[in-house]
Amino acid sequence: AAANRGRYVLEHFSDTPEVENALAIMVESYDQLELPELREDAMKVLRANFPNNQLVSAR
Repeated sequence: AAANRGRYVLEHFSDTPEVENALAIMVESYDQLELPELREDAMKVLRANFPNNQLVSAR
């Protein structure tokens, strides 16, 4: 459910500061759900747009 909420933010509120948090939630959710392809896709977008995010620098 958390990953879906993150995706909703990206789709409907893409011009807000919460996009970074939504992407981070998606990365963590997909990791916990053991969906590596989706996790990596979300991580690529996070890395490209928010290179200073904690998740990006931790991996």
